[in-house]
Amino acid sequence: MKRIALLFLCLALVLAMPAMAEEETYAHEGISRVCASVFSLEESLDFFTNTMELELVAQGELDQQTCAALYGMDCAAKYAMLKNSVQDTLLQLIEFENTPEKTSREGYNSWDLGYYDIAFRCADIQQCFADLTEMGYTFLCEPYSYTTTWSGDTVFEAVLQGPNGMPLALINKTEATPAFEGMFRNFPDVVLVVGDMESADRFYTDVLGIAKGFDMEMEPGLVDPIVGTAGTDIITRIAMYVASGNTPIIEILDFSEEGRAMRLEGAMTPANAGTFCTSFKTEIFDEVIEKCEANDFPVVYGPVELTLEPYGQIRSALVSGPDGSFVEIFEVLD
Repeated sequence: MKRIALLFLCLALVLAMPAMAEEETYAHEGISRVCASVFSLEESLDFFTNTMELELVAQGELDQQTCAALYGMDCAAKYAMLKNSVQDTLLQLIEFENTPEKTSREGYNSWDLGYYDIAFRCADIQQCFADLTEMGYTFLCEPYSYTTTWSGDTVFEAVLQGPNGMPLALINKTEATPAFEGMFRNFPDVVLVVGDMESADRFYTDVLGIAKGFDMEMEPGLVDPIVGTAGTDIITRIAMYVASGNTPIIEILDFSEEGRAMRLEGAMTPANAGTFCTSFKTEIFDEVIEKCEANDFPVVYGPVELTLEPYGQIRSALVSGPDGSFVEIFEVLD
């Protein structure tokens, strides 16, 4: 995973890139939503609003017909939309009536293919660690400090095992980051693990038109505790795709160890608790879907029209993105 200093370098590289031709870009501004299936909507809302300081902006229900058409779930569901104070990206928590029996990452390694974590910028990582540990939460990586070889800056990071088996990266502020009120601020990135970086390039750059800002092989051992490869000789390659909007960076990890495709094995799906999808809004839905299909990212569910707050009426489809991971493409119809 990148972290603070790498983010600044990534943004600098993107700003230096020539603008993409208008006909090659699509009308979206990065990740619109991150979708997570939950055991209990009430308990998950309590954690993300009271502990992680997100704001509840909308709630609603989805009938059985809609859930079947869009998610392959033979039941109804209720959902909640949350956001932080500075970004438009929403975290969507969905509780299906067919309650999950397990988490999506259960039995899998960090290098297996699929969504890994959502990052939260935090003001004091040691205080976060103490408070969350006292609340009974565990950490996949306790607060860890390292100095980047590419900038010389010191970065502080931890990975929390949150509700519903969701890894949540906590990134401490640095001297280069202005102070902010509260303990948490924005989502710096969302991480997806792939087995083929070229497929990520095709999807995010060629299909969605998002600029690639960074791609490098990490120094062995530098971030192993964070990405879950400590004690192995696995090499981590990292890339970042930076959209034009104020949304999380799409961070891609490609490990030298061959991983299992969790969604294709039936694990990282709405039927299991945890992050299962990222969502992108577009104004040219049909063109984006056609380009997905032409680039071997087929539609799995949909298209389907539904009412989804706070958007109103939308048309949506789930496509099989890099290494089969679900990606939602949707347009607002109202």
